[in-house]
Amino acid sequence: MPAHHYSPQASRWWSSSMEDPDRGWPLCLGGLVAGSFATTLPGLILTQGVMYGTGFVLFYYPTIHFVNDFWIKRRGFAFGTMCASSALAGIVFPFALEALLNRYGYATTLRVLALGLAVLTAPVMPFLVARVPSSEYQSTTVSNDWQCLRNVDFWVFSIANLVQNFGYFFPALYLPSIATSVHRSAAEGALLVAILSIAQALGQFGFGYASDREVSLNVLIWASCLCSGIVVTIFYCLVAKTMTSLVIFSLTYGFFAGAWISLWSQMGTTIYGGKPPTTLVSLSLLCFGAGIGNVAAGPISAILINRRLDKPGAQKFDFLMVFTGLCMTFAGGVVLAVQLWRGVKARRTRARAGKERCTEKEIGG
Repeated sequence: MPAHHYSPQASRWWSSSMEDPDRGWPLCLGGLVAGSFATTLPGLILTQGVMYGTGFVLFYYPTIHFVNDFWIKRRGFAFGTMCASSALAGIVFPFALEALLNRYGYATTLRVLALGLAVLTAPVMPFLVARVPSSEYQSTTVSNDWQCLRNVDFWVFSIANLVQNFGYFFPALYLPSIATSVHRSAAEGALLVAILSIAQALGQFGFGYASDREVSLNVLIWASCLCSGIVVTIFYCLVAKTMTSLVIFSLTYGFFAGAWISLWSQMGTTIYGGKPPTTLVSLSLLCFGAGIGNVAAGPISAILINRRLDKPGAQKFDFLMVFTGLCMTFAGGVVLAVQLWRGVKARRTRARAGKERCTEKEIGG
């Protein structure tokens, strides 16, 4: 969530911000190691929240710009691939972390995680550089950084993104509990999450690739939101009560709903016209909206589940899934409504121009 504070400053002073990944990387690792020694809640907040979070922002957002900088015509493909790699990591990490936590506890787990990340990422750090040398960048002004606030597309995408993320996280969070409620084991619940991650990776890669082609961004948004909304609202509530149906649900929901994040790059390009590094600002604001949705997921889910605690089996999660489906459908509906409004407005403008030309011809005749 601090990204919306960092990105405008990074875009203004991009020549120095290029080196932020080198600052954020050790801060992330240090936050994990320091967190392993924390024994109180304030200590965990300071190390895992502030220290690791700050390091992640410094590392992640310049990296997004590096991707935009190197990939111009296939920016969606590159961003989708990056998102898909994160989803694939979600297949392995839950099982590995659960095993480490159960056997060694959180302190050793955090140290092992820090060591593993250091070993995996250290070899690629020298290659994490911008395509254009820092000397060729000129500082932009604050007005240019925030010009997206005057762009209708920015507000449309931001509202849709915020609403989408209010419901997006629930299926992944509660799939293990849903599996348990239909008399499945914890291992099968973890398997559903892994299947969901695989489907997310495929959706992010596929939608990212399609966004570089002649497929309209609005069409991809509608496909992601409306299809996932239908899957959650109809399929889950009607038939997703067995393991087979839950697997189908995980595949379809993960593919369509998970693809949303891979479209962020093209949303930023639409807003700013692909001008680096200011596109970073719009991307960070979209991430901020996703962060709000992530934070709000806890209280919202508690309210919705508490209203169904007396229901048997998976029925106690029905309100939660219906809410998710409505969020997805509304997000796609926002983009669709604005597009229809623009179409009506354009037709009226053309009709008015045609009448004016006819009037001019009559007067001239």
